[in-house]
Amino acid sequence: MKDKIDIQSLEDKRNIMINKVGVKNVKYPIIVDDRENKQQTTVADLDIYVELPHHHRGTHMSRFLEVLNHFHKDNFIQRLPDFLAEVKKALNADFAYVNIRFPYFMKKIAPVSKTSSLLSYDCYFQASLNEEFKMQIGVEVPVTTLCPCSKEISENGAHSQRSTVNVVISYSKFIWLEEIIELIESCASCE
Repeated sequence: MKDKIDIQSLEDKRNIMINKVGVKNVKYPIIVDDRENKQQTTVADLDIYVELPHHHRGTHMSRFLEVLNHFHKDNFIQRLPDFLAEVKKALNADFAYVNIRFPYFMKKIAPVSKTSSLLSYDCYFQASLNEEFKMQIGVEVPVTTLCPCSKEISENGAHSQRSTVNVVISYSKFIWLEEIIELIESCASCE
């Protein structure tokens, strides 16, 4: 049997660097910190990329998932610097990037009935590692805002608008997702 050539490992003579090559929309269970319950398991959509140097023809896509599987039982968000360092090492890259989108659930109490239920918030983490680690956290929070003009001129109640507030924070020290969500909700007319 003839040995097969590893095309990705061959030198690329075109001299073209590609910013991001990798895998996109990988569904994967992750564990995130939860202020009330310590941890929450959810299903994330992950995009994992590396920079492809000009002298490489391609990358080994399966290695992205091999590295991801090593972190399966860990609190993935807390281990992002280690994860990206491992991706860089496994793919012989100078730059690694991950985008993690997931639903995060918080308990909410209905204002009138006082019934408890779970509400889903769309959250994401974006992290990159070259010489230094950088991370952002993003949250989308549904809110209701009351029209102040309508309130001023209305005798029987003003109209409200449903909106979504998107917040992105450069992450330098730990912050609970709940803190960000509660801060946004406190700025709205009601939750």
